[in-house]
Amino acid sequence: MAVLAIYPHASTLHVQVSAHQLSETTTFPLRLSDQDLVDLIQNWLGHMKIATSSLKFAVTNGHLPPGCPSGLYALSRGFLQPHLNNRGPRIGQLVKEMWKTPVYIIDPSSLLECDPLARVTGTPEINRGCRCDSFIFKHLVRLEEEDRGIPRASGNFIVAHLDEEIHIGVISQDQMIDGGISVEEGPFAWQQAGALPFDGLLDLCLEAQDRKATLRRVGEESGLQGYLGLKQFQDLYTVSGEHATLVFQALIHQVSKEIGAYATVLKGQAQGILLAGELVKHESFVSDLIANIKFLGTVSLYPGNQGLSALKQGIQRVLSNEPIIDLKLEESDAYGVC
Repeated sequence: MAVLAIYPHASTLHVQVSAHQLSETTTFPLRLSDQDLVDLIQNWLGHMKIATSSLKFAVTNGHLPPGCPSGLYALSRGFLQPHLNNRGPRIGQLVKEMWKTPVYIIDPSSLLECDPLARVTGTPEINRGCRCDSFIFKHLVRLEEEDRGIPRASGNFIVAHLDEEIHIGVISQDQMIDGGISVEEGPFAWQQAGALPFDGLLDLCLEAQDRKATLRRVGEESGLQGYLGLKQFQDLYTVSGEHATLVFQALIHQVSKEIGAYATVLKGQAQGILLAGELVKHESFVSDLIANIKFLGTVSLYPGNQGLSALKQGIQRVLSNEPIIDLKLEESDAYGVC
């Protein structure tokens, strides 16, 4: 029996296969089409002598339509609606159709959990999405609760997954009540600009005169890569100099402010701050960050990207026969029925 985990993050697709004593991971560039990615995964499995027919099931992450609770979901057409921008479920749908393999979505982000206050932006035409990787947040909180003897699903934590994308938010009693991502707001990240001054953003839009070009500028050509001219994320660990130091300190400054802002969501009653992601491997970065935020509460570190670890925990929940929710999409209902 083999089980596949599929995790799209920023510009990279992370894939893991587990079979008996074997556990192997690989990555592919997300600029490729969904079909090309599935073909590459199949070739990769073939090199390890794992037939697609031997897969028991696959898991991935994603976002839910409004009005649906988070949990374990069987993949269905409801996850494929264009406005959800669900890359994992789209790839999973091809896996399901081509390989006749069941696919499950682990703790997809749910607007039902998000505090209504957190969705208001100040402009009636625009709402905040609260679309962090909640499956990672919940995974880390479960680990922290278990490690500290806190009753399951009772804790209040600030979680920051600091990776190619930066996700920061609040988990309260197993609900992601508020959160933001560098693609849309908050601190800048590897390629994303994060929140920008309104006038400057309008100037960028007018200069580009093209929506896609503007989105590419702020979502793929900004952040650490834009400031430092680096080619690969791993280059962050070797870059040095006065300009690089300034940029890193600015990122620490912005992440610290964002964590402080989320502390107010919990009225200063956070039981801890969980720092995870590849940037947590950067010793000087994380030590300076902790110096800024330690007054807010206990800080726990989970170095490295936690996406596949969270999906692996989801695999165990599926194998343990945790109830699976069906998301049905009716022709008359654009949002799906849970």
